[in-house]
Amino acid sequence: MADERGRRTPLRHGQTGLRGRLARVLVTEPTDEVDWPADLPTGIETVVIVDDEPNPHHTLRVHPPDDPTRIALVVYDQLALCEDAPEA
Repeated sequence: MADERGRRTPLRHGQTGLRGRLARVLVTEPTDEVDWPADLPTGIETVVIVDDEPNPHHTLRVHPPDDPTRIALVVYDQLALCEDAPEA
């Protein structure tokens, strides 16, 4: 699926090789597996994936590109892999 921000590939449960990849946030307010708001900046559009694959609770640890210390849990289907280069 493509849009003005670049190409995106939806994540699948059980997908591997995600660690270090950029992902677009597909929802206005990302949440964890129990629907609690993720600890991410309001309006964030891109995150870096920390985990290699979704965990049994269907979440991935992610962080903002400019703050690797701010780790948040986000349900995998709220993210899509970025196929474009990160913005400088």
